Amino acid sequence: MQEHVREFSEAQVYFMSSFYSVAAMDGQTAEHLQKAICKFSRNDILTV
Repeated sequence: MQEHVREFSEAQVYFMSSFYSVAAMDGQTAEHLQKAICKFSRNDILTV
């Protein structure tokens, strides 16, 4: 996407491995995603 949309070239991108699937959003998966997102979150991040 960064190659095709100029605005995305300025985005900071982090790969976060996850075992998330739309069909299996249980408490364990939700906690895993919360920890992964919080690891990279900062006050100046507007979207995740």
